[in-house]
Amino acid sequence: CMLVEQGGREVEHSKIGHIALRTMEFFRRWGIARAVRAAGFPDDFRMSRVVCTSLAAPPLYVDEHKTLRDMPVPDYSPEKKQRCPQHMLQPVLQRAVDGYACVTSCYETELVSFEQHTDHVMAVVRDVRTKRETLVKARYLVGCDGVNSQVRESLGITMHGKPKLSH
Repeated sequence: CMLVEQGGREVEHSKIGHIALRTMEFFRRWGIARAVRAAGFPDDFRMSRVVCTSLAAPPLYVDEHKTLRDMPVPDYSPEKKQRCPQHMLQPVLQRAVDGYACVTSCYETELVSFEQHTDHVMAVVRDVRTKRETLVKARYLVGCDGVNSQVRESLGITMHGKPKLSH
């Protein structure tokens, strides 16, 4: 298995803050749910949000939420959501992946192109620093490359909805 990640091992700008319940269920299956909980905010951290125009003025609105410790585990799952920003989560995921001898992690590497064949995929990946390209043969290619997915677009898979959400 080869992990190809265009960015480096360090997260400069977190793209996530909360980990959904279903994702925590996957982390449980992979044996890392406890490590994720330990890496995130403490159980007694208030999950409330405050809307204000100044830190010196009274808040305009406070959206009260329980602490993670006080949130019950739902009846339909063995897990509950977790507050763990990406820069705290990334090292947990990296340690989990690094624990598998069968996984090669290629950071600062980008997917250039790929060709689907009947029983395999041929992909070209490039080191973003040296620009050296490597041809990779694999049984599968899984595109986990987000909303602007090069893999999805190359396969002609359309996306429905807004390509970017903003507030």
